[in-house]
Amino acid sequence: MTRGRSGLDTAREIRKKDENVVILFVTNMAQYAINGYEVEAVDYIIKPVGYYDFSMKFQKAVSKAAQRRDRTFALETVDGTRKVRVSDIWYVEVLSHYLMYHTKEGCFKVRGSMKVHEAELAPYDFCRIHKSYLVNMAYVEEIRTGEAEVGGDVLPVGRSYKEKFMQEYLRYIRG
Repeated sequence: MTRGRSGLDTAREIRKKDENVVILFVTNMAQYAINGYEVEAVDYIIKPVGYYDFSMKFQKAVSKAAQRRDRTFALETVDGTRKVRVSDIWYVEVLSHYLMYHTKEGCFKVRGSMKVHEAELAPYDFCRIHKSYLVNMAYVEEIRTGEAEVGGDVLPVGRSYKEKFMQEYLRYIRG
């Protein structure tokens, strides 16, 4: 927390930057717990912090983070609507004016803009590595000069995307 700012103010700023982050407050003022609804805090821990209380509420926060990471959404394919888990997507490819979702369940052709899909998937550790490829960082197996192995496939890394991709990848693997 920054000097002169409340935890709630800091949480508001964090929420603006990442709507999926899990927020857990530690406070000595139980009466402020109600304010946590404004920033969708997962819970409150009242000081003094006991081991059992901390352990239970922290585990709740970890579970909530895992649920958000493994979000399921409806993918509007050219053949109909398909339920897809974010964690099952290896990468998205632009191919002949369509998007191809490469997943554990197979490939699915989707109409739409890469820019729109990139914005939807960015909170789930997806990164653009080329004008035609958006990858799930969880499946980046190896990075070599000018290419990355993702989900068993070797994909090109565009020069203009390389620096940001490397920064995002290092941030991802460091946790």
